[in-house]
Amino acid sequence: MNVSDTMTVQALNALLRGELTAVAGYKRALSDPKTKVEYLPAFEECLGSHTRRVRRLQSEVVRRGGIPVCTMARTWRLLLTVAWAFQVAGMALLSPLLRMLEVIGLRRYDRVWGRLDDRARQLVSWELFPQQVLTRQSMLLTGIVWKSTSES
Repeated sequence: MNVSDTMTVQALNALLRGELTAVAGYKRALSDPKTKVEYLPAFEECLGSHTRRVRRLQSEVVRRGGIPVCTMARTWRLLLTVAWAFQVAGMALLSPLLRMLEVIGLRRYDRVWGRLDDRARQLVSWELFPQQVLTRQSMLLTGIVWKSTSES
């Protein structure tokens, strides 16, 4: 693998790590009985979109001769664990955290842009980034805010 391919694979793996984080977060939210019923369709839609992006990124990394990452970002793993603990204690933090994850996901695509080769930029701009915009929009439309579940 040449230097350009190595840099592109690293950037694709950075995107993959973020997508894996989103998948884990939505799976956790969907399995939580305290998740509000009105959020479920948006969460399911977002989970499906992120899952498709995971598969697409994994296949692109392999096609380029790389090894796809298989774990989410450490910081987000910790945040999701903390949010889950607060959720159990009656604080609705998981859903707003997912909303924040969507916003950060958009920024992640911007940050890796300069490390992508032309073909990867085409994949990101035509396929992956538009889907990230849609999942972010879905989360914004849910109206999720930070508040205690006891206030609901």
